Amino acid sequence: MKPQDLLPLWQGLSARDQRLLKVAASALLSALVWLLAVAPALRTLQQFEPQYRAQETQLQAMLALQTQAQKLQGQVSLSPAQAAVRLKTSAQAAFGSQAEVRLQDQEATITLQGVAPEVLAQWLATARTDAHALPTQAKLSRTANGWSGTLRMALPS
Repeated sequence: MKPQDLLPLWQGLSARDQRLLKVAASALLSALVWLLAVAPALRTLQQFEPQYRAQETQLQAMLALQTQAQKLQGQVSLSPAQAAVRLKTSAQAAFGSQAEVRLQDQEATITLQGVAPEVLAQWLATARTDAHALPTQAKLSRTANGWSGTLRMALPS
């Protein structure tokens, strides 16, 4: 059927039928616009906020790591003796009688008894930045009082 054949057909319809076809065509066009344009845009808009928050959290974590890395790069190197003193001092300050530090060559062994997880995490960060000590081995178990076991830390050479 050619487009020019539709005009006489349209004109042959009653006004009521023409109105019904216009309403049906409008409804069909509205549904297509909704499905192809509006619904995907709304879906994207609804997903934006959670994705934005997740990416913002990742960015803040990465910036904190960058700051920490820059701080570590800018530190003056320590002798093994200085690092050992700083490690022992920080362990005594953080854990008190809950830890025993033994030094041997360029390594420290820290024995822990019932240390709170938050205190241990904070001390590990302090040991890394202040004493330039890095954990090489951890044999820890969680008890009712906190973490107990041994940590081996490498001191700078």
